[in-house]
Amino acid sequence: MSVFHLKRGLNLPLAGKPRQEISAGNPVQTVGLLGDDFVDLRPRFSVAEGDQVALGQCLFIDKKNPGVRFTAPAAGEVVKIQRGPKRKFEAIIIRVDGDEERLFPIPADFGPDGLSGEDIRDTMIKSGLWTALRTRPYDKIPAVDARPNSLFITAMDTRPLSADPAVIIDEHPEDFLLGLKMVQRLAPTTYLCTDGSPEIPGRDIGGIIHAEFHGPHPAGLPSTHIHFLDPVHQKKTVWSIGYPDVIAVGHLFRTGRLMTERIVSLAGPAMENPRLIKTRVGANLLDLCPLEAQNKDIRLLSGSVLNGRQFSKADSFLGKYHHQICALYEGDGRGLFSWLMPGRDRYSTKRLFFSAFMNKKSFGMTTATWGGRRVIFPLGVYDDVMPMDFVITSLLKSLATDDLEKAAALGVLELVEEDLALCSFV
Repeated sequence: MSVFHLKRGLNLPLAGKPRQEISAGNPVQTVGLLGDDFVDLRPRFSVAEGDQVALGQCLFIDKKNPGVRFTAPAAGEVVKIQRGPKRKFEAIIIRVDGDEERLFPIPADFGPDGLSGEDIRDTMIKSGLWTALRTRPYDKIPAVDARPNSLFITAMDTRPLSADPAVIIDEHPEDFLLGLKMVQRLAPTTYLCTDGSPEIPGRDIGGIIHAEFHGPHPAGLPSTHIHFLDPVHQKKTVWSIGYPDVIAVGHLFRTGRLMTERIVSLAGPAMENPRLIKTRVGANLLDLCPLEAQNKDIRLLSGSVLNGRQFSKADSFLGKYHHQICALYEGDGRGLFSWLMPGRDRYSTKRLFFSAFMNKKSFGMTTATWGGRRVIFPLGVYDDVMPMDFVITSLLKSLATDDLEKAAALGVLELVEEDLALCSFV
């Protein structure tokens, strides 16, 4: 077992932490599958508006990644296939109705333990759970015939206001353990990355390497784990999968049915009742958080406050890889003589405000950015929040100037957007 203690990073002291107790969410009328969740997607549809679909039925395949199937997260009617400018695919929306479903049974005389890696791969592809896997570099869904150098299972979460993975895994411990055994057979080396919590099972499964990461965010992100354990480059690919999808894989191979349940965190300074709720994959945020979604003074996000996606009429569903719904008050960064105020309620990583001397534990941050685009100066602020071994200021400058060759030489292939979110914040 490897143990890493990371000192660089930042845990945002944000108000509105959720209670780590799971309750039922509001009933969901519609669910959606969003195009922006998948990098470089070009769908070829198998259904049309008005069609009735079953849970697990193939909705479309990816023209640019042949064989990858995207299946329905609910039974019901396809009410809309939404496209944007230049006919870009934005969303496919299903009105939840009925309980018809496609089954993916495992032969009783064979059982999950008797399945080969190819059997597991084939079942995940047919069920649509292959889309739970993502590659580094490029953060894409892997090709159906690809072979990774290793697989990373992320069973921790350091994002602001996140749910405790141990609480969610405790709801489905058998499915999580079976899911670990199944996905392990997809790669020659498998890492289970946790924060050291003894409540996370699976570290005693043969063939799985357990690694602990301690420290502030982004200690819980897959890219951080990959950087320290098995760094990637242009000719070396690894895969990652989150713990909710491992649970879904285990459920699939235990029951032959797709899991529709998703436990998410409702949190943030503007969230009326921060808590964990049970909902379903692709749920409509308007159904889950009607008060916050309809309040013009609140910005609702699918995902983390650092890199989540803003709620809108055209984009109102829970993201495929999101485990949070956050609510922030809108702010323009202006106030009467605000430049004279000592900043009792303002947060700064450099202790520039009076709040630094008040030992305040949380702040009701808003969407205000307190300024516009700024020049990148080598002041060390980016190094303070980047635990990975990069010349981060030079890397950011190369990205800002579209010098992709230099960015690649500086390690950008190891990163995805969420890995640089803290750099945007500071």
